[in-house]
Formats: sequence, structure tokens, C-alpha cells
Amino acid sequence: MFEKVPRKSKQQALVLNAQGVTEEAAAKACGISERTLRRAKAKHRKFGDIEGGGEKRGRPTMWIPAFKDVTVVFLVTIDT
Repeated sequence: MFEKVPRKSKQQALVLNAQGVTEEAAAKACGISERTLRRAKAKHRKFGDIEGGGEKRGRPTMWIPAFKDVTVVFLVTIDT
């Protein structure tokens, strides 16, 4: 099993890279792989967070806020 890379290490590597240090040097300085740094950069660009964007697992929720209007209309229709 793999060990999760600490969030702080990813953030430090991103800061170094943003300051002009190469991906290779930034990753090595923070003790993470270049691939981890590239993934963190991509997630930050796409989701605004270095660990965000994961799909939720399991059965999808049955109640969706968008159904609120449908439920109200349905209940009004039954009463009349």
C-alpha cells in the first residue's frame, strides 16, 4: 500500500515551482515525486485545491436540491 504525501509537502513544492524552480528540483527539495507535483498542479488549476476533485464513491444520494421545485408542484397537483 502507498503512503499518502503530506499536503504541506505538495504546497511547498508548488510555491517553489511558482518562484521559478524547476519541477524536478522543487519535487526533490520537498521529498515528493515529479509526478505528484504535476498532479497537484493540475488539480489546483482545475479545482482550486491540490487534493480536490475526487469522485464520491457509493450509492448516489436520492435527494437533490433541484427536486425541491418538482416536489412542491407535485404536492400541489395532488391536493387540487
